[in-house]
Amino acid sequence: MNFLKIIITVAIALSFSFNLEAKPTKQAISHHKKSVRFSHETNKKVESLITKIQNRISKARSQVSDSLFKFYLSPENPKQGEEITFFLQPSSGFTDQESIAEASFENTSLVLNKYGVDLFVGEILPQSEIRTYNLTTKLYLQDKSQAKEIRDSILILEAEIQSLNDQIEEESDPDVLEQLIEERDAKIALKDQLVDALENLRQPVGEENFSIKVEAEEDDLTLPKAVGLSPEVINPNTTVNITIDGLNFDYNALTPVVILGGVEANIISINSNSILISTSLTGLGMQDLELRYTDSEGKITNSYLKNALFVTDQDLGGGGGEVSPTAPVAINKAVNTNINLGDLAEFSSTGSYDINSDTFSYSYRLISKPSGSLLMVPTNPPGTDPSYTFTPDVPGTYVTELVLQDNSALNLTSEPSLAVVQVAEGTNHQPVLSANAINVVIDSSGTTQVNVSDQDFWQRHAYVITKQGSLGTAIVSSNGVVTYNAGSNTGTDQIEVTAIDDGVPQMMGSVNIPINIIGGNSAPQMDFMYKLQYLDGTPIRVGIGVNSLTDPDGNLKCVKINFGDGSEEFDDNNDGFLFHEYRLPGSYTVTITAEDTLGAISTLTDTVAIVQTDIPHPIFHVDTFSGTTPLTVNFDASTASDSDGITSYRWRFGDGTPELNGNYPTIAHTFTNPGVYNVRFRVRDQYASNGEAFVQVYAGVSAPLEGSKPNAYYIANPSRENILSQSVSFDAGKSFDPNPSGSITNYSWQMNDWLGCPLDGCTYSGQNVSHTFSNPTNYFVGLQVTGALGALSNYHYQEVFAVNQGIAPKAIIAANTLQGVAPLQVQVDGTRSYDLDGSIDHYLWYFDDYSACPTDGCYSELPMESHTYVDPGVYFLNLTAFDNDENFYNQNQTVTVYPSYTEMAKAISKKIKVLSDDEDNEERLRRKKNLTGACARKNAEACYYLGLMFEEEGDTYTKTKLFERSCSLGYQPACGTFAK
Repeated sequence: MNFLKIIITVAIALSFSFNLEAKPTKQAISHHKKSVRFSHETNKKVESLITKIQNRISKARSQVSDSLFKFYLSPENPKQGEEITFFLQPSSGFTDQESIAEASFENTSLVLNKYGVDLFVGEILPQSEIRTYNLTTKLYLQDKSQAKEIRDSILILEAEIQSLNDQIEEESDPDVLEQLIEERDAKIALKDQLVDALENLRQPVGEENFSIKVEAEEDDLTLPKAVGLSPEVINPNTTVNITIDGLNFDYNALTPVVILGGVEANIISINSNSILISTSLTGLGMQDLELRYTDSEGKITNSYLKNALFVTDQDLGGGGGEVSPTAPVAINKAVNTNINLGDLAEFSSTGSYDINSDTFSYSYRLISKPSGSLLMVPTNPPGTDPSYTFTPDVPGTYVTELVLQDNSALNLTSEPSLAVVQVAEGTNHQPVLSANAINVVIDSSGTTQVNVSDQDFWQRHAYVITKQGSLGTAIVSSNGVVTYNAGSNTGTDQIEVTAIDDGVPQMMGSVNIPINIIGGNSAPQMDFMYKLQYLDGTPIRVGIGVNSLTDPDGNLKCVKINFGDGSEEFDDNNDGFLFHEYRLPGSYTVTITAEDTLGAISTLTDTVAIVQTDIPHPIFHVDTFSGTTPLTVNFDASTASDSDGITSYRWRFGDGTPELNGNYPTIAHTFTNPGVYNVRFRVRDQYASNGEAFVQVYAGVSAPLEGSKPNAYYIANPSRENILSQSVSFDAGKSFDPNPSGSITNYSWQMNDWLGCPLDGCTYSGQNVSHTFSNPTNYFVGLQVTGALGALSNYHYQEVFAVNQGIAPKAIIAANTLQGVAPLQVQVDGTRSYDLDGSIDHYLWYFDDYSACPTDGCYSELPMESHTYVDPGVYFLNLTAFDNDENFYNQNQTVTVYPSYTEMAKAISKKIKVLSDDEDNEERLRRKKNLTGACARKNAEACYYLGLMFEEEGDTYTKTKLFERSCSLGYQPACGTFAK
């Protein structure tokens, strides 16, 4: 975690304890912009890359066995003049798509083709000389893209190290200087590790040599080609006479040398068909025979017979008996190595054998296929079928593998044998086309997609318009999208589109596309714009909408509103109404734009006058707040005030009677039934600014000794942007106690400035206080007052801004959803954030999801991000937007994740808790703090779910208050439930 993230995380944790919000320091933000902002991302990525490379190299080298590759030849015994295909299959199991292999034949580099992740294939040109050749192979773990990733990371680190060096030279604060030096040294160490990793990747994991023996041509009768030996099995360390049969050579012109099992044998006699030798072998197992001879010109040549003789230490019983158990030898051959598409690919095991004369079963596998093939890669279990077939579906190279398993007690298996078949295109097929009709308005254009069905689906197709229409013209793109441009006449039309494939011979198919041309498109219609200034303070909340937004054609696509202060927002509901918060009074030109699906656009422009109004002060008193029923209470709001003029007094008594709204500064109300009633008083001025206050009435029930709660209010000066060095004064003189003869006895302030006052967030007492804020961001300053009888009010919060200079930015969270069933993917977008006097520089998201990121939740610096919540619950979501003046703004939302439908069905008979179980107190407390902070910042949904928590805890009064706040903020599920 980097310096900024530590600060923000600690601040958030502290602020949650007091229902507050975290604020990074000015110093942290400055360094965040220059260095620390990218250090945690870069360091994490580099550390992850280094770990991945080190683990990969370590694992690979630990797995390299004595035989790095399995090696196969095709043909298995190459002859003079034959082209040789060889297969390399890494045996250690660590290869992946980035692994590469190199091969050299007699010190000449060869080209290797890769089939899948575990098979390399190469070819050797025909060799005319009969002898043994050397093939050297090497395996590496990296390709060019991986090396480039390392080099790019080194360049990024070098740039960040230089940036840190520049800051170190300028920094004077010892604590910050120490942190910068540690950050720089950590990056230097990471760079050195990357250089080492790059060097390690340049080294091969392993190297191996193979011998390839080229034998004589079949039709050259002058060479001593051995057909077989007799006997085929001997004991070691025993001198045995062996006959080599089927030579058919001119023994008078050739002087032979016989090498059996690496030991030169004594030649007893020679004739044209055979040689009789005497030898004694020490090694066990299969032995090769080599015939080396010199002709009359002194030229030495040779030929081989592989696996010519078997040496065993078992009792042969005078020439018979059992041979030591030996695995069978698999020979996999393609019946036809070159076929056409549509033909059957056939593979045969002819020539496979077992020296023990055991029977064996056959297991074939398709191990490589060309790109684009939809064939499965089947593995046949051991069976009795000595052949294997399949029908290729695309041209290219197919490789099969054959493994034999004998029926001995040991169930020995052979080494795999590979065979290759090349598939050509063969017969070309005609493509079949389809397309939907185009519906288009006169003097406009419409599109459709041409779909191609072709048995030769790997082919590309070229599209042409082969017949134009009579009422318009069409064009077609390279990927088959047809655009028809209609004229000024309505009616029906038709065009023809043809697709031509790239097969041999080329084939083509056509489709006729109907065109329906209708009358002109009508643009959306809007009557007039209305503006409602709802709240005073900072910011000033205004509702802007359009009366009667309709589209005559029923094709309304989107609506957006430009508020004239540098910000613009889309109306996701397409009803032409949005709330907006203006930061400063003034006159703003607002433009509403509506567009339909056919491209017609309408705009509506009007001026919105934002007035700096006084906050209504809803002061009132009661003559009593408790007594027996029926209880009549006199309410007196004659001391309520507003410099802009009060237009209405609204009373809601909480007992089910209708709300009174009008000129009611004083009123009497009788509570007939016993109970505790929450009475809400609201006063409104001519600009629709509201102020509200509360009192509790205890009718027929015992009242608390401390009386009803007082009401806390205050005025901040300056009320808007405050320069960091500027002291802000707060006056709580409008706070009041509605109880009879009530008065305020104590004022408790909480400034929420956790980085300026890290221990208690700056607490003050007294009616008038002042404070200088430490960071350029938004704060929610809280006030709680104590009444004459000792009752405490709820905290009253207002938003206060501190800036380096200019105006603070505004962070706006847009999301595809904020609630749903787990697992829930939420896509968030911060690009609607704006800055009135500059621009947004960067973003920081915080997802309060400790199950996905156990240490400190999940962070991201992307403007748009996606996060998936797996566990049900209510999560805190925060966006911090930073502007070019180093000011920043925090915005919050809550994300509600419901249990799965199965869990919801199980809980249908009882209330489904949206939070953790009660016994999980730590988790519950954390969620409760998150909801409290979000509710304090006017998140209506958070207030509702916080109310549910208090209801579960038996605190119905707090639940009712939270439901009232949620409803007043626009969350409909909370409305009408205050008395429940």
